[in-house]
Amino acid sequence: MTIHQISVFLENRAGQLAEITGVLAKKGIDLRAINIAEIDPQENADLPWEEPFIQKIIKKVKVGEEQPLLDAIAEFTEKLAGSKMSLQRYRILIMELITELSRFGANNQINLEDVFGGNGDVYTRAMQLESTDALREWLCENCLKLQKQVQNFLTTALKQTRTYVSTCLLQRIPNLNS
Repeated sequence: MTIHQISVFLENRAGQLAEITGVLAKKGIDLRAINIAEIDPQENADLPWEEPFIQKIIKKVKVGEEQPLLDAIAEFTEKLAGSKMSLQRYRILIMELITELSRFGANNQINLEDVFGGNGDVYTRAMQLESTDALREWLCENCLKLQKQVQNFLTTALKQTRTYVSTCLLQRIPNLNS
């Protein structure tokens, strides 16, 4: 008895494996073992679509309007749902997204525990989301919190600046007080 090994690359969609094993069975080929390995999809590596979407979400957090932020998150998660990225690439993307949101928050003096909650690792919680719909809900909730914190920070900074300027002007121009 001769044993042969063949390699077949299949599209990741329902029925593909059953179809090829059916063809082999009809030809009298007996399968003794099957090894399934995931490979990265053959997408255009020159055009990473994720980065502009992440930057758009960050920009919408900065702008402070709720609906454009929710629209940007929906657009990102819809594109993500339609992509054929591997699980590993998906996890890396989520880590990149959280890192960018965290970096933005830290650079704007935002308490990230107020945004993401202080009970556990934000990366672990994000990885446990079971669908892009769950990711969308999680992103909406946390990005809206981040947006509110940014607005609070800007409002406080503006008040402090006004107070400082008023105080400086009154000290330098004493005639304005009388």
